[in-house]
Amino acid sequence: MKILAVILAIAVLAKIVIIIITPGRYLKLTEKLLKNYQQQAMLIYSMLTIVVGLFVFAKLNIVDVAGVMLFTSLLIGIGLIPYTNAILTLRDEVLAQGLGKAWLSLLLWLGIALWVLYAVFWG
Repeated sequence: MKILAVILAIAVLAKIVIIIITPGRYLKLTEKLLKNYQQQAMLIYSMLTIVVGLFVFAKLNIVDVAGVMLFTSLLIGIGLIPYTNAILTLRDEVLAQGLGKAWLSLLLWLGIALWVLYAVFWG
């Protein structure tokens, strides 16, 4: 778990430094990656989710993981609140296109929620 924590810390610090020093370069890179390599990014994120998940669930139970996920979700919310108009526009766009593109994410969140409830009430 320490290795994962160090990877997170280095990634966060590197991203913040890059955004502060060369924001234009960061914007160009992320735009290029997200526009041109969506499928590859989804594959990489999925593989990393599996690998990190194996390490996390080897050390923590689902209830502990869910608590950390709630904390992380709240941190993300704090970061996104200043961009309410963009988030509302995104919401409208997602609902207009349908949730089909988000099937994997929705399935994972549903599975985690059901697993947590099972672990708390019947496990």
